[in-house]
Amino acid sequence: MVTLINRIGFQNDTSSLRARCVLPAYTNSTNTVHVEPELDASSLITTLGFFGITFSTRRQVELFLNQYAELTDSLYDLPKIISHYFSVDTRVSFRVFTSAEDDEPIPELHISIDSNLEHAQARQKLKEMRRDWVYKLDMPGSEFVHLTLM
Repeated sequence: MVTLINRIGFQNDTSSLRARCVLPAYTNSTNTVHVEPELDASSLITTLGFFGITFSTRRQVELFLNQYAELTDSLYDLPKIISHYFSVDTRVSFRVFTSAEDDEPIPELHISIDSNLEHAQARQKLKEMRRDWVYKLDMPGSEFVHLTLM
């Protein structure tokens, strides 16, 4: 049996972003509830917007995320990851760029981070985040995700 559960009771941190969504859940023979998030581009953008992430090219970001749907699960955790490396009040913006020079343009998702840290420290944190998070996104589309400092 599949039931929709709407979890309320927001937490003050970003440790459980998926708990803020409507989730399909089912119980098994031991009455254990198993919950799986419905991960799609639209709900991801809504959730990330809740945490102050802006989208310079919202429609293009949504199209990119629909094309590389495998990335949505990893991007749901982005506010938590950003706050780990930078701070909770770090400003983040998504933008999709498409190179006009190529015969067949490929969209790229640029995630820009505006931190209050000193530039050298922010560059080091960005380098660590790339190493620990971006380079481990071993899925289609991850090669088109770029982190930059504003």
